[in-house]
Amino acid sequence: MLYIQWRDELDAQLKDLPQSERQAILFKFADTYAQLRDSGLTEEQAVKKLGDPKRVAADALRDRQKCEKQAKTCDCRGNIPQPTHDSVCKTGAAGDCFAVRLIFMLGAAAVLIGMVVAIVWLVCVPPGLIAGGAWTIVAALAADAAGAAWAHAGIAVAAGIVLAALGVLAIPLSILLIRVIVKAFKSLAAWLKDYSDGRAEA
Repeated sequence: MLYIQWRDELDAQLKDLPQSERQAILFKFADTYAQLRDSGLTEEQAVKKLGDPKRVAADALRDRQKCEKQAKTCDCRGNIPQPTHDSVCKTGAAGDCFAVRLIFMLGAAAVLIGMVVAIVWLVCVPPGLIAGGAWTIVAALAADAAGAAWAHAGIAVAAGIVLAALGVLAIPLSILLIRVIVKAFKSLAAWLKDYSDGRAEA
């Protein structure tokens, strides 16, 4: 069985759980699978090591029932069963959970702000280079007309042409990078919204 098939079957078995809890369990096992692959196992060996998805789902549901009996709320959604874990619940850890969630949300918000700054920078760079190059050329020609030494004016004109050319060349690259960043921004924002909604539901 391939990992993607194993994951989809596990997801189907966990359909009765809230989406936030399903995503947390899938994420944890994705991390475990990556560690198994890093240790040198093939995909089939790693999937076999994860166990039968029906049994894994049954364990997760059983642990959730234990948690509900032990406390009104579980501690962290991230604290879900690994292959060797017996319980998903630790009572009295809600404050720690809030601090972890807050730090995580602030970090994600900082990444989003960084993406916005990067987009603004990429939008401004090509026009800035073109404008700077054009201004350098105009200023050099004006200085030449005023009687400045041609060698200096020629160097300035050449520098202006180079700047303007770099600005023109930077346009397609900036557009490509902006598209990539916007796509990543949308994905992260959507994931962050789902994460936040999931926490609110919990």
